[in-house]
Amino acid sequence: MFGFNDETVRKKLHQCGINRRNVGGVKIPVPSKEQLEAVYPKLSIKAAGKHFNVGQTLMLKWLSLRGIPTTKKHR
Repeated sequence: MFGFNDETVRKKLHQCGINRRNVGGVKIPVPSKEQLEAVYPKLSIKAAGKHFNVGQTLMLKWLSLRGIPTTKKHR
């Protein structure tokens, strides 16, 4: 926007003591297995993701992490 390199802007922000957010954003705590099981079998992965304010991909990762099967037979 101003014609400066990104690294130059980051260095100047650091020199001036201005905090900036991390590249990865805010980490969302993984819900417990009980919390996931209370929502997922009743709702689709997409709807369950919306319930936890995350996308489908992260919802699938959470289910896999907690050992919850994701087949339609489970629902």
